[in-house]
Order: sequence, then structure tokens, then C-alpha cells
Amino acid sequence: MLLLGDGHPITKEKLDLNLLREVDAVYLDEIRKAGLHDQVWQAFAVLLPVRTVGVMGDGRTYDQACAPLRRPTA
Repeated sequence: MLLLGDGHPITKEKLDLNLLREVDAVYLDEIRKAGLHDQVWQAFAVLLPVRTVGVMGDGRTYDQACAPLRRPTA
């Protein structure tokens, strides 16, 4: 179990929430870079209930999958 500096445990839910915030920030940043921020009125990302697998060096890596959701324009 991971612990925060103050001794409080880091739960799976908290890790998922932190990851989701990070993914959402990247998605919104890409929208801004594309010059679409003022046109898009709704945009967010979601963590999918699947795990991905990849190869790094001699081992496998596992991670969570995420997807950007529809970004309607006004």
C-alpha cells in the first residue's frame, strides 16, 4: 500500500481520479493547441474499464485505457 507524506493511504479510487484529471488536462490542452477551445462547449475524457498491454524492453507493461468523449461545437 502506498502512503502519502502525511501517512494517509492512497486508494485505487484516488489513483484513478488523479489519472483521470491528468488525462482530462492533456485532452483539453490538445483542444487549445488546435485552436478549438472557444468553439467546443463540452469536452472531457473517460477511463475505460479495460487494461492495455505493451512491450517495453524485455517485459510487458500494463496500463489503463482512456478515451476522449464527443466534443460538440456551438
